[in-house]
Amino acid sequence: MKTKNLLYVAGLSVALTSCSDWLDVNETPNNATKENVSAELLLTSVENDIAGDRAGYSATTGSTISFYNWSQMFTKSGDYSGNYVYLNGNVVNGTFNPHWQYRYSRIAAIREIKDKAVTAELKGLLGIAQVLECIEFRELVDLFGDVPFSEGGLGADNLTPTYDKAEDIYKALCAQIIEAEQNIENGAMGNISNADIYFGGNKSQWLKYAKSIELTLLMRISNVALFDQVNGKARLAAIVDGLIDTDATCNPGYYVGSGKMNPQMYLWGHTYTWNGSYAGKRTSNRSSFRSQYDPTEELVKFMRDTKNPLIRVYFDPREKNVDQPAYGKPSEFYGENYWYIGIPYGVQTPMQRAQVSLVGEGAYGDGSWDFETGASKDLVMYPVCIAKFYLAEAALRGLIAGGDDLARAYYEEGVKLMFEQHDLALHAANPYNGALAPIPGTAGDGSAAKAAAEFLAQTEDYGFLVNWDLMTSNEQKLEAIMTQKWLGYYLIDPLEAWSEIRRTDYPSWLHSSWQWSLGEHKMPARVLYPESEKKLNNVNFTANEKKDVMNDLIFWDTKNPERKQPGDYLNSAFANGYEK
Repeated sequence: MKTKNLLYVAGLSVALTSCSDWLDVNETPNNATKENVSAELLLTSVENDIAGDRAGYSATTGSTISFYNWSQMFTKSGDYSGNYVYLNGNVVNGTFNPHWQYRYSRIAAIREIKDKAVTAELKGLLGIAQVLECIEFRELVDLFGDVPFSEGGLGADNLTPTYDKAEDIYKALCAQIIEAEQNIENGAMGNISNADIYFGGNKSQWLKYAKSIELTLLMRISNVALFDQVNGKARLAAIVDGLIDTDATCNPGYYVGSGKMNPQMYLWGHTYTWNGSYAGKRTSNRSSFRSQYDPTEELVKFMRDTKNPLIRVYFDPREKNVDQPAYGKPSEFYGENYWYIGIPYGVQTPMQRAQVSLVGEGAYGDGSWDFETGASKDLVMYPVCIAKFYLAEAALRGLIAGGDDLARAYYEEGVKLMFEQHDLALHAANPYNGALAPIPGTAGDGSAAKAAAEFLAQTEDYGFLVNWDLMTSNEQKLEAIMTQKWLGYYLIDPLEAWSEIRRTDYPSWLHSSWQWSLGEHKMPARVLYPESEKKLNNVNFTANEKKDVMNDLIFWDTKNPERKQPGDYLNSAFANGYEK
C-alpha cells in the first residue's frame, strides 16, 4: 500500500479554470484553478480515476462494467428484470458518452500536469504524465477508432477538435512511451511519494510499468503493418527484460466507507453498511451490481472442464441444490456435490441467482472473504501474469527470440503467477457449503505454484486445452495463451479482455449473444461515437461517424468472424466445441 492520503479529488480536472486577475470579484478563491492546483494533487486525481474506471466503476467516471458483457465474463442475472443494451445490440450514441467524456477530462488534467512538470524541470514527473496519457489515448482508440488527439483535451481552447487517424495516434503513442521511459529513467520526479498512489514515486517501478504499457501497445498492433513501421521487434527486444515483476496496483487509502472502498469490493461485493455477518451477504448488504450480473456458462464451463482450481476463487457455488430440469445436469457441475454453473451468454430470462454461481468473494475480497480486508486491499491494475502471456505469444510468433521453448516457459510462468496472485483465496477456508476444498498447504508455502504445475500437466479429458505437450499446432498454443490471459483479466480489466478477444479472435468458442438484435452472429467490434460529439462537434463527428458496431473494425482488428449462438445447458459440450 503506497499511501493513506485519501486525496479523492476525482473530477477536479473538469473544474480547472484560469483567472486573469487575482482581484476579479467574479472568481471565488475556493475554486480550483490552473494556477493554484498543484501537479501532485492532479496526479492523485487522475490515477484514482483511471484505476477506478479500469476496475469497472468509479463514482466519478461512470460505469465500464458493461464491457464484462462484451468480453463474455458476465451476463444478465435472472434476479434482474431489466434488459441490457450491451446484450441485445440496441446500443445508441448516447450509450457511450461517459467513456469519451471522462477520458478527455482526465487528458486535460494530464496535459496540465505535463505543463507544470516542464515548468518545474521535473522530467521524471513529465514521464509519468506521458505514460498516463498513452493509456488514455490507447483506450480511446481501442473503443472508438479515430479520435481527437493533437487537438484533444484542450478544453475551451478548442471545442471542435479534428479527429486524427487511429493508426497515426498509435504511432505517436509508440514514440511517446519511449520518451516517457527516458524521462522517468533520467529525470527528477519531485516530491510525489504521497501523491503517487500507484508506486509512491518509485522510479524503478514506474520504468517497468512504462515498458509494460509499451508491450501492450506493440502487441496490440502486432498483426498490422504499423508494427514494422515502429520497429516493433527491436522495441520488444529492448524492453523484454525490463517489464513489471510484481502486480501493478493502486491504493489511495481504501477503507470501509461510502465512496472510499476498493472498487472491486464496492462493485461486486457489499455496500459499506455491511453488518459484519455472512447472514446478509446476499440480501440487504449486497451491491446492486452483484445482483444484476452473474458469470457466464462459457467462463464457468471452461474452468470446470480444465479442472482449474481457481474456480473456487472466481465463483461462489450455487446456493441451492434443487432440481432444475432445464438447466441442471450432473455433467454441468465441476464434480460430485460441487455446484458450479453459469448462465449462457445473453439469455433474456435466465435462471434466478439461487440456481447459479455468483461472483466469487475470494476474487474481490483479497482471498480471505473478510469484508474489511477486502474493502481496503490494493486494486490490481496490471497483473504481472498478463506481461508473461504477452511474451509467450511474442515468442511463439517469432516476434522475440526463443521460439517454442521460451513461449512455453512464459506461458507456464504466466499461469503460475495467476495462481499465486490468488494464493490467499486458494488456501483460505471457504465459508460456503459445496465449495471446492482449499488446495493443500498454507498460504505462502509454494503450494499455489504446485497447484499450477499440476493443472498444466493434466492429461485426461480436456487436458489438451492447457497442457503444452498435448497441443498439436501453434494455433492451439496461441489459443491456450490467449485464453489464460482472458482468465487473468477476470475482475481486473474488462476493456483489455474485450480488446484482446477482438485482436486475436480467441477464445474461439465464445458466442454471439442469444438476444442480439442486429442480425449477425458476431461479437461487437467497436463502440459508437458519443451523442455529446454529435451535438457539440457535429462537423467532425459526421465526417468520421461509424454506425456498424460489428463490421467497422478498429484498425488493429483484422477480422471479426461469425460465431455460433450459445448452446443450451443440456449439451455437455459447447455448441462450438473444443477441437483437438
